[in-house]
Formats: sequence, C-alpha cells, structure tokens
Amino acid sequence: MVHRVRAITVGLVVAAGSVVATSALTASAAPGMNVIDQLVSTGEADAGNGWAVDPANPGGGSIEGLVEGPGTPPAGRGSLELTTPTAADRAQVYINPAGATLSSWSSLTGEAFSTFTFATENTASNLPVMKFAGWQAGTTAGTFTTLTFGQPGNGAAAPGVWQTWTLSADSMVFQSNATDGGFCVQAAPCTFAQFLARYPTGLWGQLQIGLGSGAAPGSRGFADAVSVTHGVTSFSYDFEVPAASNSTATIQQGAQTATGGQAIVTLNASPVAAGPVTFTITSTPANGAPQSIQQTVPVGQTATATVDVPFGTTAVTVTAQAVSLATGTVAFTAPAQPATAEPQPVGPEPAAELADSGSSTASLWIPIGILLSGGALLVGARITSAARSRREHASPHD
Repeated sequence: MVHRVRAITVGLVVAAGSVVATSALTASAAPGMNVIDQLVSTGEADAGNGWAVDPANPGGGSIEGLVEGPGTPPAGRGSLELTTPTAADRAQVYINPAGATLSSWSSLTGEAFSTFTFATENTASNLPVMKFAGWQAGTTAGTFTTLTFGQPGNGAAAPGVWQTWTLSADSMVFQSNATDGGFCVQAAPCTFAQFLARYPTGLWGQLQIGLGSGAAPGSRGFADAVSVTHGVTSFSYDFEVPAASNSTATIQQGAQTATGGQAIVTLNASPVAAGPVTFTITSTPANGAPQSIQQTVPVGQTATATVDVPFGTTAVTVTAQAVSLATGTVAFTAPAQPATAEPQPVGPEPAAELADSGSSTASLWIPIGILLSGGALLVGARITSAARSRREHASPHD
C-alpha cells in the first residue's frame, strides 16, 4: 500500500482538511467516457492517464487483463477480467482519476460499476469490488484506509448476468483500517452515510477495482462501465480490447439452389474472448420477415454457417455482443420457364366442298360422276331411237 499512498500525496500540502496543489502533475484523462484498451504503467495511472496493475497485490499469481465479453457488457464489447488462482492472491487495478489531486469523501455521489461471473458456486466471492484509497481525516499519518463497496451487503450475487452496483447513502461499505475501534470493518460494515458522518474531513484520491484477497481459489470475475465523481468532475471508464482483437464476420454469396440460394457466413471468435462467442445471423428477404439463427464458436476458432435464402435479394447481418460485425446482400434469380405455344381453339371440322353431283363424299365423287354421266348418255340414246322408230312406222294420217 506504500506505493499508492505516495502516488496520491505527491506535491500536496494538507492542513485542516483542505488541499493545496503544489505540483504541476495533473490528470490528462478527459471527463466523461474513457475507453481503456490496454493497461498502462503505474506512473501513467498515478497521473490519471489509464489503469495499471496494482504493484502491491499480494500472492503474486493474480491475472488482470482485458477481454471481449462476456456476453454483452454494459459498455461496448469488452470488460476487465480479474482472476485469483489461490486464496492468497489478489487481482487489482487502479487509477488516480484526477492525478495528484485529492477530494473529500462526500464528493462520492452516484459511483457505479458493473460485474459479471460465470461461477455458480461462491458466486459473491467471484465478483470484483470498487475501492477508494484515502484517509480517515486529511493525510495524518496512521489514518490511511481503503473504503470498499460492491456486492457484499447490497444485493444478491447472480451468475451469468451483468449486475450494476450504485453507491448511495444507504449502501453498505467497509474499510481496511481497523484502528478506529473496529468501526465499519468487513466483519461489521456500515452505511456510506455513517462513514461520511464519522470522517467529515476525510479525503480520497485513488480508485481501485479488485478481487480478493480471501476469495475462493480460482475465482474469476469481470468489471465494466466504471463511473466516479472526483470533486465536481465525473469520470467514466469503458474497458475494451484493441479493435484488431475483436471477433469478426464476413458474408459471401454461395451456390444457387432449387428454391433460391445460400449465404456463406464466416465467423471468427476473438482469441481474447472471455468465453465462447455467440453470433446472431439475421437474413431479411425483400418481401419477407427476418429470420435469425445463432451459432456459438469457441475462443479463437473459426466456423462457417450456411444460410438458405429464397430467390430475390436478401439482406444478411451478423452481430455479437449486440454490435453489428458484418452486413451484406445476396441475390438469386429464378430460372426462366420454357416457352409454350398458345393452344388453338377447337371446333367442328369444315365440310368438304360439294362435287357437281351434290355428294360430299370425296372418295365417291369421280366414279359416281362418270357413272351418272354415262347413264345419262345411255338414256338419251334410248329415247332418241324410240322416237325415230315411231316416226318410221307412223301412218300418213298420223
């Protein structure tokens, strides 16, 4: 803890609870949301320029790092991971939000942070806590203390979900310094209002997020969306991994099928993900409702998903940690149908042209015509001979 005390008190003279800055050391971190995608040196953390691993962590086996996930963090895609392999380890990072400047305990208004753990056993001891390093009364030697706030006494710990903890006057807190008659220690916590009433001239300057000591061996927890008010200035921190380490996805057009085609989606899980990454793939046809499927990919691995889509243009999107990773369209045209001749109207067959004989039977027309013609000649010959015979035998009186 000696290093942290020196970091807070550099260049400061304290008298009767007031603070006068005598050093040019100031914080360059801007108010509002600060994205933290790497842990920095203690010198930078002392000046408020990022978060560093606490060099005073006991045990020596702690693990502190930035990861993607787990699940959908409350800010961005990533979070801070803290792991204690043994019960003697403590995993902890810190920052002096305003550099060497100190602020009263009463300036802490609405401090908040979120936590997550996969642990279903010893769930509470797997959740990180928020701490404020300072003094019970000014910077008088012997009054240094660390005030702890988080799950203990402020609600049930739940595994597999992000939980947010907000400091209020009624929140339960405890301090590390037990020399004040054991007031507000871990075994007998107090409300934050009681702590403020006990130390009206107290000051703080360092913000910590830690796990352990005393946590169950193998404890592993995550923290994100840290916010704090230092004096009259509010600071917020969003823990992320570098963009190049995030999970990614790509969309390509696949083969055509009898009913449409396929979209080929490649899913790349981050090598620094907190756990398997769940991707959501949504396809939206031009004239249809969106359809979504999910696929979980182990840390650092790649998988391919094939999505069937209908003919026409379909929009495809891929998300993870509630962030869009890829968007694209695929289009398939239905094959043209073969041309068919238009059907002709069906009606009675037209009658054959009548022959001179008056018959409509083509196969009989010619012979019948000849027969009738020959017959007519024969009849005519008979009639003519008879007439001649009568004239030859007629009497003169006829």
